[in-house]
Amino acid sequence: MEKFVRTDDAVSKVLQRKNAEWILTPNDEPRGSTRESNARHHGDFDNDDATLRAVLARILGRRNGGSSPPLMRHQDPGPVVENKLAAIASASAMQVRRS
Repeated sequence: MEKFVRTDDAVSKVLQRKNAEWILTPNDEPRGSTRESNARHHGDFDNDDATLRAVLARILGRRNGGSSPPLMRHQDPGPVVENKLAAIASASAMQVRRS
């Protein structure tokens, strides 16, 4: 993406604003930095603890170097819910259709 950003005049203008910041990743920013990220691919951003800490720090208005809150990931309850529904269905002679 970097090559496209560098060659797009409209994007370059946006990045020159005072309220815009372009953060290249992965980088060597220290833990607790609002620029910290170890993401290597576009799909990595929501799975990278460093990126999540940096984004959370920005949302909370924290400055660089502050302590980072522990991250707790959401667990997909899908299989648990499906198993419960299947048990209810078998007990009541209902059928559960999976899409």
